[in-house]
Amino acid sequence: MEFYIHKKTAGGSHQKSITCVRRDRKTYCTSTIPLKLNIHTICTNSPTKPSQKRRVSFDNMTILNAAIREDNIEDAQAVMSSISLHSLNATGTSGISPLHQACLDSNLKMVDLLLKKGVNSSVKDADEWTPLHVACSQDALEIVKLLLEYNADPCLLNLDDEHPTDLTDNEDIKAVLNRHSKSSVKENFETSLLSCLKAAVIEDRVDSFLQTIYISNQGTLLHLSAAYGFKKLATYILENKFIAVDTMDNENWTPLHAAYYWENENIVTLLLKYNANPDLVTKDYSSIEDLKKERSY
Repeated sequence: MEFYIHKKTAGGSHQKSITCVRRDRKTYCTSTIPLKLNIHTICTNSPTKPSQKRRVSFDNMTILNAAIREDNIEDAQAVMSSISLHSLNATGTSGISPLHQACLDSNLKMVDLLLKKGVNSSVKDADEWTPLHVACSQDALEIVKLLLEYNADPCLLNLDDEHPTDLTDNEDIKAVLNRHSKSSVKENFETSLLSCLKAAVIEDRVDSFLQTIYISNQGTLLHLSAAYGFKKLATYILENKFIAVDTMDNENWTPLHAAYYWENENIVTLLLKYNANPDLVTKDYSSIEDLKKERSY
């Protein structure tokens, strides 16, 4: 945070305006005070005698933010014990949360401390920047990795419609975000399908739901699970015997063929556990071994 003091004349009297600016150059507040007022008067807004001693106290969030900026882990730990999780996630008057501040300072240890405390890894500031946006703008690779470990969402946009990856030219960071984004999409897809299937069970429409999936993908939901590596979904299907383990698609591929071809070893193991037949061949007489060779080329 930076402060700028500007002198100006208004109505014949001299005044100062104080502008508070964050490091990304976005102005948060501007206030005007008489030129002759000292800092004590600004803080208390009441006249005091020069000899009178006054005690200045700071709230816990101010102390925490100061500890973060000064990289004082001991003070940060001490004051955090008396701050609620809700307050730790709040942006406060500065417009940013403690986690944003730690990312802005590229302070890995402080980011780790806050995340272990349970703060929201995707909390947004006044401009809807997440800590991941800030870490990317600082090219802080290790902080980016740590935030992703705590489920920071790389798909969120700030007020300028920017993803975190838009704020860095670091190829390593872009690669990490890309891998994580693909993994997140895949996980969300499986979760969505599993939720739909469970809803169909409750509403007694499993057959119609499974038929819809078959028409859309020219294979069963179990084939889809085998191809994408959706172990939770495949397990739920097999446990409840919704689809036969050796069911074939239009090309006589079984789920085991799909799992072998797409190299999803966890699904291969699961299907064999449920007695999938490894000797079956596809319509063009390809065995599992043939598919493995084809995939290797």
